Amino acid sequence: MIQSDEINTTNDFKERAVIKGTMGSFVLVNVFAVSLGIIILFLIYRLDSHYGSGFLIVGSIILAVWMAADAIIWRVRGVHELEVAAGGIRVVRGIRKNESFHPFSEISAVDFRNKSSRRILNIMLEKKPVRVPGVITLFQGRRIYLTSDAYDDQEFDMLAGVLEQYCSRKNIEFKKDG
Repeated sequence: MIQSDEINTTNDFKERAVIKGTMGSFVLVNVFAVSLGIIILFLIYRLDSHYGSGFLIVGSIILAVWMAADAIIWRVRGVHELEVAAGGIRVVRGIRKNESFHPFSEISAVDFRNKSSRRILNIMLEKKPVRVPGVITLFQGRRIYLTSDAYDDQEFDMLAGVLEQYCSRKNIEFKKDG
């Protein structure tokens, strides 16, 4: 759920946005990915005689284990809540709900990507990303990495919009792709 309050007094911009992830959304995305992967493996198995049933079984097991590990890692260390407010960004991670606060002075750049149905938000805390236009973007140093897998897409986009407004006011590079 995202909460957004905008109060404009004189020229001062104050907006707060909070986004909370859910394990249900995250697991739903992973189940869809495993199902799609198994369908692709099955089509490869059926269309190419070089692959036996062992390929389909082992491939399916690998996909299921990979997605289960992904869900466990998100549950233990992932970003469960992110708040953007006037002072900076508050992050709540993992099952222990470890909280950290990062003032805007600590943020060097923000990178927002929209790849088909998945949105990715990289908040760089040390170095700016190294970009080779049209080829690759390298993210070095500490960062907050957030994907829309555990969040509602509209809420994720709204959070990115609020963050973009803060970045423009604080002279922080905000790169938007897609």
